[in-house]
Amino acid sequence: TTTTSPKKQPIAKIAIAGVPVRIVVDSGASVNMLDPAAYEAILTKKQIPLAPTKTHIHAFGAPKPLRLRGKFEENSTKRGRFPSWHTIVRILISRR
Repeated sequence: TTTTSPKKQPIAKIAIAGVPVRIVVDSGASVNMLDPAAYEAILTKKQIPLAPTKTHIHAFGAPKPLRLRGKFEENSTKRGRFPSWHTIVRILISRR
């Protein structure tokens, strides 16, 4: 299911490792990121260890990169009235 948030950002409900997660859809993004709370929600259902990452991500116009906790790869699915898909996604987790 895809909806629009109050700030006009498209929000989608997907499953990562079988756990429902709400994400902001950004088709122009070069990486997929989850906030720590979403990652912690996934951990309640499935232990997914984080691997170290050397990726450097800068928010638009920011001089310093975001602090990243690590990365993981996992199955992701989306079902609904829009085209369904199943894929493996590489996801970066930000630090609090």
